[in-house]
Amino acid sequence: RQMCIRDSGGIIRAFLAYIKGLEIKDFWNSHQPNCSVNILEVKNQKIRILEEHKIYYTLPEEKKGSIL
Repeated sequence: RQMCIRDSGGIIRAFLAYIKGLEIKDFWNSHQPNCSVNILEVKNQKIRILEEHKIYYTLPEEKKGSIL
């Protein structure tokens, strides 16, 4: 069984922080690029992050390093 969850970066960042067990003070230290993909696995009621912040596009040279 597979599913796709799409939401804003803030909600996804909060979800990943919860899975990692991060404290609130570390919330904004994580970067969630626009349109990035996170792949998770759920087995035996445990969540494991398989890939995080995967990008399937390339940025034009003038936008590299900037916040979109």
